[in-house]
Amino acid sequence: MTLLHVILHRDRAFVAGDTTAYRPHDSGADVVRWPDGEAVSVAKGRVFANLGAVLLAAGRIGEHARQIVDGAHSFEHAVQRLHELLPSFVVGPGSYLGEPLRQFVALVGPSRDGMAAVQFRSEAGYRPEWTLPARGGCACLCTPAPVRDLPAPTDLDSMAAFARAAIEQARAMNAGAPYGGTLVVAQINLDGSILMRRAGDLGMPPRRIGADDLVFLPWQHERPPVPSVEQLLYGVATETYADEDGSGSASVGGGGGSSFVTTVTRSYTNDTGRRVKVQFNAMVFGLYVSSGVLSPPDDYVGAQWVWSVDSTPIATDVIYTSEGNTPPNSTSRVSQMVGWEYALEPGETGQIDLRGFIVTDVTAGTCSWERMRLRTTIIKA
Repeated sequence: MTLLHVILHRDRAFVAGDTTAYRPHDSGADVVRWPDGEAVSVAKGRVFANLGAVLLAAGRIGEHARQIVDGAHSFEHAVQRLHELLPSFVVGPGSYLGEPLRQFVALVGPSRDGMAAVQFRSEAGYRPEWTLPARGGCACLCTPAPVRDLPAPTDLDSMAAFARAAIEQARAMNAGAPYGGTLVVAQINLDGSILMRRAGDLGMPPRRIGADDLVFLPWQHERPPVPSVEQLLYGVATETYADEDGSGSASVGGGGGSSFVTTVTRSYTNDTGRRVKVQFNAMVFGLYVSSGVLSPPDDYVGAQWVWSVDSTPIATDVIYTSEGNTPPNSTSRVSQMVGWEYALEPGETGQIDLRGFIVTDVTAGTCSWERMRLRTTIIKA
């Protein structure tokens, strides 16, 4: 439901997208409009000048993906972060033309291997799929399908013509094809330079008779200053936070016993007046025993999380434990990622602690880790 074209050459790439938001339903899609009837305009492509890359997205996942890529220090690092964190995204209910809603992200830019596009599709479990142009040729990731008798674009003008021809072809097959608004095209060069421009109006599909395609928001009769995709299409607001802790350790004395260190903590008070859903994604990297001789199953190290509501522990779960196994050492380390979801009633305060711990009955020891991370998403549905 989004114009999303990527044309890859060895030394440059061209991308194109539209700007119109749609509310999908089983028989098609309706344009999302403000109460005054004007179509909502959204940016489906985001430039990351520090990476020399452009992120394109179709569906609600776009804003989530942009937050993930923000702060990445290289193209490959951005791909790694998307691979780790996109699977936690929950696709909302609904369908388009009888098929489940499709979420799609494509990161386009210079990688270590040259110009590349990496796509993450909901139907593929957000597994990174790399596309590199063939030597002497090019590659295309295009929705809707391109017009076959047009050559591959080599500049912004031909890219705009290529995208327009594909939309005309799609509309010839289905007059209500959900593409429209402003055509935006960009050229990404191997040196990281990016040129992006508006390339004119694409028009709109005809309005379906009886279409209920206005924006339903608490501010029904006024425009919010900065609406998000989630607010526009689903009437929900989300907040996403991320903590990342550096190396740390938990130690016990010679008398044995147990110890833990809380490395990351977050609390959230539900003041929305309705139940909210809280999603957590936690990661521990490079867990190992840095000192002490531990003998499983009596001695072990691990990482765990504790979920409390109004200061009362509700659930405790272990992300990793070396119990029953030879504990990892400085040359054999363990990393683990896990996600959870809980609900908070109005007025309740939830807190999650991410901990490293050590349990020993025999000797002293120290459990160390290179990094722990906690990402929290509050969905105020």
